[in-house]
Amino acid sequence: MLKPSKLKTAVALSGHLGDVVLYSCVLKPLRDLFPNDEITLIVSEPARQLFGQSPYADRFMHIDAVTLGPWRWLKFSRREGLANRTRRLWAPTLKVDRLIFPYHFVSRRNFSILDTVQRREMVGCINGRLVHTKRSEYWKNSITHPFRIPSSNPPNHVLDNIAEFLRQIGPTDFTADQLVIELPILETDRASARSAVEEFGGQPYGVIFPGGNFMAGMKLWPPDRYVEVISRLGTSAPRNWVTCGSVEEQQVCADLAQSLKALSSQIQAITICGMPFRVVAALLEEASLVIGNDNGGMHMAIACGAPTVSIVGGMTPHLYQPWGDPLIHRAVTYPMACWGCEYRCTQTSVMCVDNITAKTVTDSCLAVLAAYQEQRRA
Repeated sequence: MLKPSKLKTAVALSGHLGDVVLYSCVLKPLRDLFPNDEITLIVSEPARQLFGQSPYADRFMHIDAVTLGPWRWLKFSRREGLANRTRRLWAPTLKVDRLIFPYHFVSRRNFSILDTVQRREMVGCINGRLVHTKRSEYWKNSITHPFRIPSSNPPNHVLDNIAEFLRQIGPTDFTADQLVIELPILETDRASARSAVEEFGGQPYGVIFPGGNFMAGMKLWPPDRYVEVISRLGTSAPRNWVTCGSVEEQQVCADLAQSLKALSSQIQAITICGMPFRVVAALLEEASLVIGNDNGGMHMAIACGAPTVSIVGGMTPHLYQPWGDPLIHRAVTYPMACWGCEYRCTQTSVMCVDNITAKTVTDSCLAVLAAYQEQRRA
């Protein structure tokens, strides 16, 4: 257990969008635990966009500025290797008393932070998933305050692990259902979101996230099945739809929007890709239904309170499934004996995703819509 004191504390909030959204729930508890600390967030680009104005931190440093130093402006792919080889020539940009890694896994970027940031003590997990197993002993020997993830089968949800992490480092009785994910959406973000869907004339709209970033090849549900879902929903679904994703997903989102409009002259569909994350969050605040693969956009939708139906494979069962109110946030899965493969599929295709039918997703959408409408009437 760490004692509250006036220290310089750094918290790593890096990774892909979904990781950033989920692990951001540590920000307020850490501020409450260490009210007198100067807290610096070491952030990836998604975290910078979403939490760059969080009230729970005093400073923000982009992970590239910390780990790449003067080479962060270079655009070629080997700049990290260049930074590693020349680190002795430039001083680390951050010196802290305490370095906190709330993540249960250790990525390449975590090791880069560990190599770069000067610290007196370090808090982190020592029995999670190590991406670079050759350096596992180095990681374990660097941890001064180890956090051990409880073993269970099926494994705990990541929010359960985070709650246990907070209980181990401070005098708190947090449980997973008490953790709050706050997306600091500004009025300017809401204005931008309203402008983006202006052609809907203020009518209800749904959002579809057909893509994904991390390990997308093992997560993506066939886009034509989203079209079948909207067709099956009929008048139960919104008549207006936004297909949303990253810049790289522009084509698949645009094709899906065209297919949705071809269903009926009464259906409008637009594509919004590459929009700032806080504006996307503002868009999700007003959505009547959000459907998509297991990705960061879906976690944002849950944080914003929109009703969601997520298509989730069995690569990491239960770990990242939808959280929050189970009545309005549902995961559609196809359980198999090989669940828990950690993205090392042993089948001829990703059957745990491919075998999820449009009818099953439609039924979940109907249940979520009914529960959401009932809650709004209450």
